[in-house]
Amino acid sequence: MGINFREVNPLEEISNDEWKIAIFTSFLACDFFTEIVSDFHFLRQRENGIWYHKEGWFKRPTNKDSNSNIITDPSDCYLRGRQYKKCYSLKLNK
Repeated sequence: MGINFREVNPLEEISNDEWKIAIFTSFLACDFFTEIVSDFHFLRQRENGIWYHKEGWFKRPTNKDSNSNIITDPSDCYLRGRQYKKCYSLKLNK
């Protein structure tokens, strides 16, 4: 796909040619310390530091979590039925 990635802290500064995404999952069950994922969800950080996501086909993108709080740190927000997993910085290969 031509994209480099690395795991980062959601509050970490990145260069102008990178962007950050956070991954949330919903799990079905745990089996011998292995999580069986039933769904995943992504958030993307904009230039102003606020995180945005889109719930489903017919809803508009939002910068708010399930408690109507603006998302400034995905590791500290509440998305009903989902848990924060990791944050990545992505960069196009040149």
